[in-house]
Amino acid sequence: MATQNTCSLYVKGMGYSLESYRLDEADAHELHETYKSDPSDFINGPFTSYADIRSENIKCDYISGVDPLDISCRWDEETDEPNPAIKPEAIIRTTLFTDDNPKHKLEYHQICYGKMFGSIELPISNPSEYNPDLLKITYVEFAYEGWPERYGRIISSISYDDQEVEMDWEHNGLDVDDFLLGYKYNNNEFEDYVVIYESHAGKILTDFQWDKLEVIFD
Repeated sequence: MATQNTCSLYVKGMGYSLESYRLDEADAHELHETYKSDPSDFINGPFTSYADIRSENIKCDYISGVDPLDISCRWDEETDEPNPAIKPEAIIRTTLFTDDNPKHKLEYHQICYGKMFGSIELPISNPSEYNPDLLKITYVEFAYEGWPERYGRIISSISYDDQEVEMDWEHNGLDVDDFLLGYKYNNNEFEDYVVIYESHAGKILTDFQWDKLEVIFD
């Protein structure tokens, strides 16, 4: 519900969440040892109970939100005003995550996807005051072309008249994909992807193959 001197805007669209980590050899083997101590803790993914994730291992801290290029919005209040327009030039990418196939690294990506929705409060007192020139949306994009071959965009901030507005996204359930993988090199030439674990929407496609760490850290 809108508060005084604000207007509530209902937003929905395809949405994603992303978190990504990059481990060196010591941390990768520590993860393996954690798994061996209680494999049941890993039933929902490689990092379910791995608490010792150091900040230097975080490639992308958890981010979640609607794809700004699949967004639709309307006023929450009853009004004769048309649905608010969003100018394409107001949607700005600030970060791109893509596959750079680092040598001697183990990477974990969790990508969730599905329909998301939420309401944001714009600092205007009436929908008739809305000016699309004052709205700005920034987003993070991920484009993993080789593996896991996943693409998406996530709103990272929304501002109106240089005032950042709060975002609180909801959903009725998202599909979850997990990827734990590294890269095989011949000297300094990339040869192939090395998949330790992979699941799509809760279905395990590749169960833990820890012996492949030797290939990654050869």
